[in-house]
Amino acid sequence: MNWIKTGFLMAGACMAITSDAAGAIMYISQQRSVATPAFVAGQPEGGGPIQAQDFGEFDQTKTHNYSQNRGTATATQLSRLLPGSILMNGSARVDARDIGIEGEAWSRFDVTFRLAEPTAFLIDHSHASSSSGNGPIRTALARLTGPSGTIFSWADDFNVPNSWPASPFGGLLQSGQYTLQVESRVFRATQISSIGTNLASLAFAFTIPTPTTAAFLGLAGIATTARRTRRSG
Repeated sequence: MNWIKTGFLMAGACMAITSDAAGAIMYISQQRSVATPAFVAGQPEGGGPIQAQDFGEFDQTKTHNYSQNRGTATATQLSRLLPGSILMNGSARVDARDIGIEGEAWSRFDVTFRLAEPTAFLIDHSHASSSSGNGPIRTALARLTGPSGTIFSWADDFNVPNSWPASPFGGLLQSGQYTLQVESRVFRATQISSIGTNLASLAFAFTIPTPTTAAFLGLAGIATTARRTRRSG
């Protein structure tokens, strides 16, 4: 899907303008994984998660075909931890073709990092979630916590209103330690219903603007304000 590439392209373009953001993000720990656990006719299937072993690029797809041709689960993630940006594309999908399935798929991203000084940030994102039949559990979420508590917590969930803001989204972070969590997750139980699909996917790019890109963003903000002023006038 073309929209999944958007965050990587925009963040990459920002970093290509200048390299003076190098070292702005200091990584402390990471937990990134994809998994497709399940119980089919009461028996466990799907195996364990595939996990990132270090801070390098994590590009993994895990697919499990349920026994007796009852369906398929797939989880994907492409994530990169760069000096000036954090990039994550993730998806989770369960296709059920028969009863007796308790199937889950998730793509999880949990990274802790430190900022040495107050820093502006920009987030570009896009997401989608859908379900058919009964059992519509699907979630696309992002959460950032830091020295002052929760900076933001966004979710598109099956039982709560979509709280994701318009993209792009920006602000200022004080110096200190932060944890960013991004997740796509679906779950489907077919004890009652049978055929159906649950899907959650997202693209997320957290970028530290350089002086060059910050000036560009400032000009863009001024232009946006001017347009709004003309409309209101």
